[in-house]
Amino acid sequence: MTFCAQCKKDITETELEKSCCQAARLYGMLLFCKVFSRSQILLTSEHKFVVDHFAQLLADFGVQKSLLQRSHKTRDYCLQISDEKTIDRIYSDFGYSGDELNLRIKTENLVCDECIGAFISGCFLTGGTVTDPKKGYHLEFTTYRTNLLSDLFKLLDESGFEPRLAARGFGRMIYYKNSGTIEDLLTFMGAIDASLALMETKVEKDVKNRINRQVNCESANIDKTIEAAARDKEAINYIFTRMGESWLPDELQEIARLRIANPDLSLTDLGGLLEAKLTKSGVSHRLRRIRQEADKLRQEEENAD
Repeated sequence: MTFCAQCKKDITETELEKSCCQAARLYGMLLFCKVFSRSQILLTSEHKFVVDHFAQLLADFGVQKSLLQRSHKTRDYCLQISDEKTIDRIYSDFGYSGDELNLRIKTENLVCDECIGAFISGCFLTGGTVTDPKKGYHLEFTTYRTNLLSDLFKLLDESGFEPRLAARGFGRMIYYKNSGTIEDLLTFMGAIDASLALMETKVEKDVKNRINRQVNCESANIDKTIEAAARDKEAINYIFTRMGESWLPDELQEIARLRIANPDLSLTDLGGLLEAKLTKSGVSHRLRRIRQEADKLRQEEENAD
């Protein structure tokens, strides 16, 4: 089961104790289903449990199951109502005359505070989707009904979820990219388990990213150490070949021999091997002096030529 399917299943399995909240969820599913008109009500979903939940809400609302027509000839499951009297009753009960040019959300259908979450969850069941958090963070509501989406935008904003709007094809969508907001919205809609799963995935991703950054940083430091050691070794060998070890001052001879013998050690570790221990900066200073002496010798040879 996909993450989106799990979210919707969590919602359908969340018990709504109040009849007003049940009506509010049904109301959200109706407004965002495929067709909600005076001639037909049609809900389609790739998930059978969503269609079953819709049918149960309609039955609780007083719609006889014999009036519901089911089909799953395509990949999606469908539930249709064509009975004119039933549609008239549904329209009337939710405050519509049927003459409206544009469907708008009627907030008087949201009786109590819990009704808002139930309504939004209904909108999500039929008009929403969410991405698997392992791939990214994205939750959206879509519909071709512009005014309806604007009303939902206002409702979400007033509920503290700060939605964003974007165009898509012939319609528009409300979307979220912030993982924390998506967690809160899933919880608000009743998808508690899915919200917890998102949090766990987020923590796992954060830990992996932190480990990767640490590994990359350590790898970069190792590369820098190897490159620096190669430059030091080249300068030391150049001096030893042309001038001999004794040409260098005693304190530089000691660090030079240690660097040749331990090319992979960090400056801090090299400093610990000296008879008179040195800090990282002290070792760096002595090796820089050796490179400078090698550069002077090279310059003298070039001038001599």
